Amino acid sequence: MDNFELEDLTEDIKDDLIRAVKQQINSEETLYVRTIYNELIKKGYSEEDILDKIAEQLQEIIEKMVDKDVEFDEEGYKEKLTSLI
Repeated sequence: MDNFELEDLTEDIKDDLIRAVKQQINSEETLYVRTIYNELIKKGYSEEDILDKIAEQLQEIIEKMVDKDVEFDEEGYKEKLTSLI
């Protein structure tokens, strides 16, 4: 899916992605997500915008997993999130 936008998804899928991002923000296993979240808050982004931005990155990684039948690329995900700040 080229030029992916979170708005292109059904509400159920979008809600699931946002829920997953919130879990990552609160998990000790994914502290890097919380760090990016906090950095974006400091830059003045709203919580909704941040959750959408992170969810878009997560969706891209999930699409890659499905399209190429590969494992979750955590390093790629970290790089995508880091590029947001």
